[in-house]
Amino acid sequence: MTSPGGPPVHSESRSDHGPHVGRALLLLAALSLVGATAFTLSRGEVRTGFHRACLLRFTDAQAYARHRLDGTTDATHPFFGELARRNRTLLPTAVEALTRAGLPFETSVITVVVAVRTMFAVGFAWIVFAASGNLLVSMVAVALAFSLNPSATVYGYNATEAISGIMTASMFLGAIALLLLGRRRTSLVFWLLQGAVHPITFVCWAPVYLGLWCSRWLSRRKVGRAYCVVLLVGPVLVGLSIAAAETWHLLSVQVDDRFWALVRTRLMHTVFLGSERYQLPLQYVAATAALFVLGRPALREDAGDAFPLTRFNQYAAWLAAGIFVLYLVCVETQWSYVAAATLPLCFESVLIAMLLANAIGLAVRGDEPASVRAVSALYGLLLMMFLFSALTWSWLWALFVVAARSKKLAGGQVVAAGAGVMAIALYVVAVPDDTGRLAHRVGLLIDVLQGLLVVSLIYFACRGLQRFEARAAVAVLLAGVMILGQETWAPWRLRVAKDECVALLTGRAEQSAEKQAIDWLSGHVPPEAPVLTDPGVILHVVTPLNVSVNDDLPSLFVYMPDMASKLIDEIESIYGLNVVQLARERRRLSPAMHSAWPEARDRALDGEAYSYVVERTATARSETALVLYENEYVRIYGNPRQAATVAAN
Repeated sequence: MTSPGGPPVHSESRSDHGPHVGRALLLLAALSLVGATAFTLSRGEVRTGFHRACLLRFTDAQAYARHRLDGTTDATHPFFGELARRNRTLLPTAVEALTRAGLPFETSVITVVVAVRTMFAVGFAWIVFAASGNLLVSMVAVALAFSLNPSATVYGYNATEAISGIMTASMFLGAIALLLLGRRRTSLVFWLLQGAVHPITFVCWAPVYLGLWCSRWLSRRKVGRAYCVVLLVGPVLVGLSIAAAETWHLLSVQVDDRFWALVRTRLMHTVFLGSERYQLPLQYVAATAALFVLGRPALREDAGDAFPLTRFNQYAAWLAAGIFVLYLVCVETQWSYVAAATLPLCFESVLIAMLLANAIGLAVRGDEPASVRAVSALYGLLLMMFLFSALTWSWLWALFVVAARSKKLAGGQVVAAGAGVMAIALYVVAVPDDTGRLAHRVGLLIDVLQGLLVVSLIYFACRGLQRFEARAAVAVLLAGVMILGQETWAPWRLRVAKDECVALLTGRAEQSAEKQAIDWLSGHVPPEAPVLTDPGVILHVVTPLNVSVNDDLPSLFVYMPDMASKLIDEIESIYGLNVVQLARERRRLSPAMHSAWPEARDRALDGEAYSYVVERTATARSETALVLYENEYVRIYGNPRQAATVAAN
């Protein structure tokens, strides 16, 4: 079977892959489970630091489930209470079900967290296995999954935070890998499970999966190219239709300028042009271009069989391009709040994992030319370590792969044209503000220089290395994983894991400062008492207290635009900020809230709107207010009229 106008692709029948594939997939799943358990223990999240991890939002499952189980959705902040009632996705529902079945709540949460991290690792390992066909390399990919840099990308493709938005990318990749390996029914189950975990991305990314599922039909009917056009145009047409419905007031929820001001000042994962996260659109476009190159139908015309990810690369590139156009037309123009709620550029998480899987697969496949294995091993190592803006220059790596295959390395022309185009793109991007313009330009120049270094290293690998064995590529990847894992599996991590095991075996309770503060609040502050909290203290995830807006709540409002106005009113009332003005000045809401906190705290202590005020201990203390409780984590003030009640308790 051949792709439209291109090489043959892998058959999708089970018989073509043999029973050993099933055993390999099970082995990778078992290793992922072991790795997820060890990783969770090494972070101290099971027993000794459970509440600390909850306050840092290590998972988005426990907070929703806790309020539903305790029946406190009406007691907590109104916005979060309503969100907890509406959120019926798989993760919080699973925690709720396990707890109702008799497991302790903390055990239910950790069980789901380990399952999430297992899915994350197994999805990545399976797509690497589909790309490379090498079980050893795929086993190494399990360790790599737990070593990826959490700050390398905007959305963060890593196992640090066991949240549905990150899990969904790996589940999607796992479903695709199973499909490529001929496990169609298992793949369908995995894909539908992704829909239960994160319905938005399930719908947005479904065209790629459906295209691969119907690849035989698409190839037989010679409509593969037409389907690529559908992938490009479809998201744009849907976005335009929804935007028109919003414009003509056909949808029940209407938003105003303040909604979009809050989007631009707080949602650092929604809009990017003109912000300090300008790199994401550039990286997204670069990754999309790289997949376009790698997905060319003629990519493997010199070999007897197709590279397994070729068709996947092709479909993903076309859909990524369509999503990007949707983002520019409907989100950056502030036209459609529904399009903004889909977080369109979240597809970045899939793109970076795909590039890494492509690099690993090309590096270790013995049927590839030596120069292709060399350049892919080098680029894969740079991408794993996130050095030298490697993701931004991924398209140049893809061009070198094609050039190395054809033995026509037009190095000088590619370097000059590529560097020039990217440099211009970097410099025309709007910068956050005039005061930071010089520093921003210097940062952009550094990006360009790093990119040129990447190009020179790749070019040297293509032209200078004549004999490069597959096992050498494996050694390079193993070395990269060891370097990446030095922080993840450092000795102090092992000590933390040992302490966790001892605490579990002996039944020792958590003694962290966060847990002590939560216990004091639970025993002294009635649920109905209004509590003003420091923006960085997100008590609504662990207590039923009636807390004020904090730094976390505005990051979730895009899912409930009907409540955005109430959040903005509360922010402006407490902190004296003008969100619309912040947006015009291209300033971020979170730093502004933190800067305004001392004045907001003093106003609350002088007034009667709040009975208690909670701030981090690192904040300078109020000289006149009554301190009711203080430890290493928080300091709690009370109004004078509350002193007698607290003393009596």
